[in-house]
Amino acid sequence: VLRAHGLKHVSVIGHMREIRETPRSWKDRAGMLFVGAIHAMDSPNFDSLCWFVDEVLPLVEQELRWETRLTIVGYTAPEIDLSRFANHARITLRGSVTDLEPLYNQHRIFVAPTRFAAGIPYKVHSAASYGLPVVATEILREQLGWENHREILTADPTAPAAFAAHIVAL
Repeated sequence: VLRAHGLKHVSVIGHMREIRETPRSWKDRAGMLFVGAIHAMDSPNFDSLCWFVDEVLPLVEQELRWETRLTIVGYTAPEIDLSRFANHARITLRGSVTDLEPLYNQHRIFVAPTRFAAGIPYKVHSAASYGLPVVATEILREQLGWENHREILTADPTAPAAFAAHIVAL
């Protein structure tokens, strides 16, 4: 609307967080962190976890072997069945937590493998504000207005090997 009225320099500012880098050194961190509530089986978070675990995680494990660890955090509705993740050797389910800061301090990478979404990806803002490198899909980068290989590493959700390569590189 503003551009239609002749204003050329218009930006959408989604969300702002104070930077609160966590103190643990890189060498003392391990694993990947996923944060997201799952209210329904057809939700973006459940879909992204399925895609990540089925398509990306095996590729990461081929490269990193035993170092491959994924922690899943977030509210899960009572009717949601996460047993396919609970029985996975490389996954830890944490459920809801009140304070994410200790988890940001423990992990090396934040993953946001979202394949469909609407709105502002607050979880990516949050992870980045704590100094955690983020590997996400292009849809989230576009929503954020960030630049790939600058503020974030991204891959198309049809390219699990590219997503895995970013994780391994980090």
